[in-house]
Amino acid sequence: MNKLKEYESIINAQKEHISRYESRLKAERNRIEEVLKHERNQLRQELASKDAVIEEKTKRILILENQSRTDSSVTIAGTSVDQLLNDAKYEDQSLKIRELKKRLDDERNLNEQLELQLGNLKTQFLLNMPDRMGGSKKRADQMNAAATEQPLEAGPNSAVNLKESLQDLQKEMMNLKKQYAIAVADEKQRVRLAEESSKRLREIHEERVANFESRIRELSEMVGKYDRLKEQDKEHILQLKNTIASLQTQRSEQDSSTPCENLDRESIEDGYITRQRPNDHPTGLAPGENDQTKCDLNISADAGTAEADVDTQNELEKYKRRYEQTMSENQRLKKELLLNQECIAQLKQKIDIQKQSTAQLESELQQKLTEQQMALKNETSKHAEVLSAMQASFERQIGHLQDSLQKQRERSLAVMDEKDEEIKTLRTSLEILSLSAASGRQQEPSTEAPNDVQGDGNRWNAHTDTSSMMISSFASMDEEHQHLLHYAQEIAPMASRKRSGSGTKRPKEKVVHIYELLCRGEDPKRQSAQFWEEFFLLQPNMDMLESELLKLSSEQYPAAKRNILELFTECINILSSGNAKRIHNALQTIGVFIHVLFRKQTIGGAAGTGGDFNNGSGQSITSTPASFITVSDIEEDMRELLKQLYDILASNIASDRPKDLCMKILLIIATGIDNVNENRLIEFIIGQNMFEAFKHILSDSTLRNQHGHDVVTLLTLLVNYRKHEGSNPYVVELSLLADEFALNGAHMRHRKLASEKISKPQPLATTLLDLLVEFIVSHLLKKFPIELYLLCIGIIHRIIIYQKRCRVRLAYHWKELWTAMISLLKFLIYQEQNLMKKCNIFELALQVINIFNLFITYGDTFLATTNSYDELYYELNREEKVFCELHAMVLRYASMQDCEYKEDAIRLLNALSNILAIIKHFQMKIKEWLASQSLSTPTEQQILEQIQKNYDLTLKLQDSLDQYERYSERPKHVQFFANLVKQVMIDTRKTVYYLLKESNKSAVIECMTGTGVAERPSPSDATEIAIIHTTS
Repeated sequence: MNKLKEYESIINAQKEHISRYESRLKAERNRIEEVLKHERNQLRQELASKDAVIEEKTKRILILENQSRTDSSVTIAGTSVDQLLNDAKYEDQSLKIRELKKRLDDERNLNEQLELQLGNLKTQFLLNMPDRMGGSKKRADQMNAAATEQPLEAGPNSAVNLKESLQDLQKEMMNLKKQYAIAVADEKQRVRLAEESSKRLREIHEERVANFESRIRELSEMVGKYDRLKEQDKEHILQLKNTIASLQTQRSEQDSSTPCENLDRESIEDGYITRQRPNDHPTGLAPGENDQTKCDLNISADAGTAEADVDTQNELEKYKRRYEQTMSENQRLKKELLLNQECIAQLKQKIDIQKQSTAQLESELQQKLTEQQMALKNETSKHAEVLSAMQASFERQIGHLQDSLQKQRERSLAVMDEKDEEIKTLRTSLEILSLSAASGRQQEPSTEAPNDVQGDGNRWNAHTDTSSMMISSFASMDEEHQHLLHYAQEIAPMASRKRSGSGTKRPKEKVVHIYELLCRGEDPKRQSAQFWEEFFLLQPNMDMLESELLKLSSEQYPAAKRNILELFTECINILSSGNAKRIHNALQTIGVFIHVLFRKQTIGGAAGTGGDFNNGSGQSITSTPASFITVSDIEEDMRELLKQLYDILASNIASDRPKDLCMKILLIIATGIDNVNENRLIEFIIGQNMFEAFKHILSDSTLRNQHGHDVVTLLTLLVNYRKHEGSNPYVVELSLLADEFALNGAHMRHRKLASEKISKPQPLATTLLDLLVEFIVSHLLKKFPIELYLLCIGIIHRIIIYQKRCRVRLAYHWKELWTAMISLLKFLIYQEQNLMKKCNIFELALQVINIFNLFITYGDTFLATTNSYDELYYELNREEKVFCELHAMVLRYASMQDCEYKEDAIRLLNALSNILAIIKHFQMKIKEWLASQSLSTPTEQQILEQIQKNYDLTLKLQDSLDQYERYSERPKHVQFFANLVKQVMIDTRKTVYYLLKESNKSAVIECMTGTGVAERPSPSDATEIAIIHTTS
């Protein structure tokens, strides 16, 4: 029983101790909250006082400005009155004084501008203002007194004094300006110091608040621990009460089993053994008998109490033994628990090691996958290159075969012409012989000879070798016909010589012969007055024309210059005719002429440096640009040519207006020289302004499919012509273009998008973001294009800043953008060793982190829904390993002394603070929730719910998140665009002239086979062509 009472006293003492400790904790907590409130009030009062001081200073500055203006106006009024009095006396000096007044007014205007610009920082001027104004007033009074005391005759001396006084005033104004500047600088310094001190106070306050919050968290944790201890103590107290109650019940049972009928119930319950009172003894007994019964009861009670004491002692021993057993059992269980905890810790370490190894294996697997993808891309690119090379070789072989076929057909045509001539000559000889045979038939009665002659004539028509047979059949003629036989014998060997020699050397084409005549300087109209109309019916040979023009030397050129210029002029004149074949041939000739003109210029320019050149046919070219045609020679012709080309391109008739050749000629003009700014022929395109024709082509679906690529290429070159020197009409027209068909007619995609993304129209910004996300994901190569990535991330940054400033909530799937940027960060972390040797990866990572900070800080201004915010925080917590590894990498480089990019690393470290705080906050909350719910793998929806419930987080405000460097082509990107335009011009020049020559060859083949789609010549044209052949 005593032990039970001791247990109860110990428990009560513990309760009192816990209650006292709780009261202390509450008092400490209240004290800390009061201190925090007091400090916050002090900081608010300090900020309010500073704001009041700033407002007072601004008011004082405004008052000083007004006083200075009123004082200056008073002094100006006094001086102006004096000057007017002097002007009335001295008319000659008035002009000078007015000029000086104008200068003073100008100085005052400048002074007022300076005062307006620095009006909020002039408190120092208040101290020096009265002395300066008094001195200036004294000087003005002295000057006025001196001016009035001087006699009227001293006109020149007064003018000199006025000049000196004005100079003094100017010096005073300069001094005032200097003092203003000094006062403004001092006030700026003070304001800067005040801002720094306020910033420091704000930082100190934030640190104190953070410390107090941490202290409150610690105290709350301690209170929670003590609450748990209190609950445990309550449980122990209940257990002790239960044990005490069980002991009491056992004791009462034992007492009830003993023969003590005369004991009171209350004495049993109280634990005391008392006898009955004397007045309670049974009635009817004598006093002696009562005494006897008392003695018996005492003896029996003593025996019962002794037995009860023995039993309780035995039971207490049993409880002691049980207590010792339970204590030993507890010790054994504690040891087992410690062993189990050690095993669990070892297993956790092994699990962490396994996780690290799996993460490393995953990274290696990802790296191998990227390498295999890169290798696959390289193989596909090599395969594509091989295919393109094979295709090009096949095309070259086909071109060679076509050339050989054309040559073979030309040879066959030449042979057929020779055969026709031989047949004509033989027919004339046959007619002569037939006349002689008719005279012979009149003398001879038989008719065998005419039949033989007719048979021989038929054989002549069948084959040209029958002339010898005819000679043998007419061997029996008279002597008067021997001269005819001699003529036939002479014709036969000549025809055989012609046939044997026709296979070795083929004759020249008619058009090539005309080219040679023109280059020799001969007059082409000497053959026919309609020479040019007949000439343009012939299919031009572009290779031969180019070769003949390039072969001209400086000695040959003066004789050929007139014919070449006339050829160019006639080509332009033919364009206004209605004949499609003549227009087609003229345009091909113009293309060759302009191409040769540029080649002569480039070859001549390179020949001046000592280079030797070849025209492709083995013949050396040594002409200089001064010996060939210049721009001034063809200036009028070029204007007319551009006008004709504009008419053709703007016309709606497609059959007789070859728009393709016109575009090819314009591209030849635009790409003639590698440097677009040195091409003088482009000035004619700029002056003609063919933008309306280009817009007409782009607006029409059929024309756009045929010529849209050429139009866009030409516009690209034209807008880059001297774009930094003056206004370009094509740039102006493009900026004002509002034709939807011309702008959006050609649908272009980087790749096919999913159908759900394009089920409805979307803004241009979303399409641009899709393209940029695709670029980020698909260009993570070992040869990392960091410049392109900086431009890509910069574009995304500008789009988001525009959304934030204009408060435009773009309906976009931002999760793909966040995933792509996290993948980029992961790539930078894993490829750190390779990339740090080549480029500054911290600059790129800083731009990516700033975009995340923009979403975190200002996402509520441009994100479409609140779920987007939840998804952002979910992605940050899901990829928390990437940000932690990035933080570790940046921390390592920021602590290095010899790191080249240390400043960028420090900026990136500061930018990561909010993201790391978010990850730490939500990871703790999620782990606590998982422990309370006994979960190990939660779902995405469960994590999102926990994020929505735990937004109680204070973040640091990042500065300059919506600031970016404005784009300017000069001076960083000028060389890049110049090289880009140069490469475009070189590639376009090669392909355009090649296509022009291929079209010429196809036209030649079509004319020879008669299966072309071009318009065939009319009967009159055919007769003219026949006349040209016969005259040759």
